[in-house]
Formats: sequence, C-alpha cells, structure tokens
Amino acid sequence: MPLNDGPEWDPMSTRERHPSANASFPGTGYILSQTPARVSHASSENPAVQRHPCYYTQNPILIFRVENMLFKVAIKQFANISPVFRDLMDLGGSGSQEDGEGLSDDNPIVTQDSLRSWELFVPWVERENDPKMKPDTCSDWLELLAFAHKYQVKDCVNECIAALNALNLSPAHRLSLAMQMDITQWVGAAIWDLLTMPQQNMTLEDYRRLSIEILFNVHQGRDKIRIWNSALLCNVFPVHHGPDCIEKMRCERSWKAAYTDIMRAKFHPDKPMGGAEILLILEHSYITGMGQFCFSRTIEELKGKNSVLRDETIAEEEKLAIARLCGFDAIDLTPFF
Repeated sequence: MPLNDGPEWDPMSTRERHPSANASFPGTGYILSQTPARVSHASSENPAVQRHPCYYTQNPILIFRVENMLFKVAIKQFANISPVFRDLMDLGGSGSQEDGEGLSDDNPIVTQDSLRSWELFVPWVERENDPKMKPDTCSDWLELLAFAHKYQVKDCVNECIAALNALNLSPAHRLSLAMQMDITQWVGAAIWDLLTMPQQNMTLEDYRRLSIEILFNVHQGRDKIRIWNSALLCNVFPVHHGPDCIEKMRCERSWKAAYTDIMRAKFHPDKPMGGAEILLILEHSYITGMGQFCFSRTIEELKGKNSVLRDETIAEEEKLAIARLCGFDAIDLTPFF
C-alpha cells in the first residue's frame, strides 16, 4: 500500500501544494502535514510504527524512527548546527537512492533516543518562529541537555545550562552532570557546596549519583573543616589589652562571650557560616565601652594569623583534589558565594 495518496515526492519539483493540506513554517524548510488521513498512516511492514503528527514533514531529506514514531525532517537545517547530523546527512545521501537508509518509512534511521527528546529538540530548532516552543520543566531541560550534548549542538547545550542554573539542582546532581557532559562551569561551585553544605541536605539519590571515591573525599574534606572549626570554637584567642585597659578580667569575659557566640554560627544546622562571613561579623560588631580598643586589637591579630579563614583554605585545597578525581584539572574552580 503506498504511503501517500498523491504522486511520489520529487525533490526537483517546484509545484505548490494545496494550502489546505499543509501548514508551512516560513524560512525553516518544514511543511507539517495537517491531514489526519496522512498522519495516521503507518509503515507498511510494521503497523505499530506511526508518523509523528507534528514532526513528520512533507519536505524530507532523512526519516528517523524514535521509539515507535517516525520523524521526517529537513536534515540540512539540523546539519548546520550539529556535526553529528552533518555526518548522518552525508551517510544518508540526498535522495538519489530510493531504498537508502533514512529515505523511506520502511527503512528509517533508527535511534536509541527517547521520543520526548526529539519532541523537545525539533521545536528548539524552530524557536525563532515560535519562542513559546521550549521546555518549561526541569526534567525537560535535562532531557534536552542530554540530547544536545550527544549530538554536539553547542548553542542548545549553553541554553540548557543557563536555564538549569536558575533551577534547584542539588550540588551532587550538578557535579554528576558536569562529569557526564563536561560542564566545567558547574564543577567548582558544586564541589564547594558539597564540602560546606549541611550533610543532612544530601539525599539518597545524591549519594547514588557520585562514586565511592568522590564521596569518600568529600566526607574527608568535611571532617577537616569541622575539626578546624571545632578547635577555633574551643580555643578562644586571648585579648590583646590596650595600655589603658583597667578592667582586664571584665574585658576578657566580654570578649570570650562575644567570640564564642559568633563562632557558633559556623555550626548552624541549616546554613553554617564560612570564615569570611564570621570575620565580617567580628569586624562590624557593635562593641562599645572599655573593651572596645582591646577587642579591635584582638580582631586584627586574628586577621593577621588567617585563623578564621582557615576553613575556606581547607575547602579550596579539598575542592581542587576532588576536581582532579572527577577528571577536571585546568579549570576555574572559584567558588560562587
């Protein structure tokens, strides 16, 4: 049984098709069938395989089978943005062989992609004609990102990364995706967050996304930071009294109370503070009275020894080691605060 009720498609033909049978997208090379009878036709050898109701065009170069749906696409437009599709176009020919792979419904190019990924990507190619045709959920953006990475569509990859940056992906998820798809801009921030975020914020799915070696190094780094912060909390730095301080005991008690209270913020269960934030609090504390000059001298001593910021130095060292373990060396690992 023929697949079309009209004459065989001729790539050299310039005659117009009846406007009521098809809807065209100017400048794209796509003419989408609107005739239900044509949309519902299946492959003559496999009735379960159907033509996609939207993305089976009437100006084909190659035909793809994705799951049980056929996509008939103007491959030249795809080849302009993807070296993988460019190779498929070269291998598939330009229509000179009727029985060539990808030139008929009975012999399509079979892909292992998900149907959803193609339904997202084809509208992305057409986005200039309809800006509303793009993913609107996190799962859709992830699906499109994986597809664009596989077919090396750089513009699409960058758009997906920008969209996902605004969504709430966990640090473990971002690091896992970065390793799979070589997204270097996610590596530094993801590892930093893993080292400094509260451990209870990690889910079982997060643990499954990362290898044992990476998780081991993350927990080692966390332990080093925790041990240093504990030592910082327990060992109060002595007050450097000014020459005019006449109530040293009272001054020392006030300093110890203020120091301990501020340092406890490093152990906040939901949002622990880093050394830089603690130092800002110490510098801008409203310390008045007789101990003001003594406290100022002590804080300057702390800054000089870099003790309060030592936890961030440890995190930087551990972050670099974990990045190398993940396969990233010469990249920007600057944390995002």
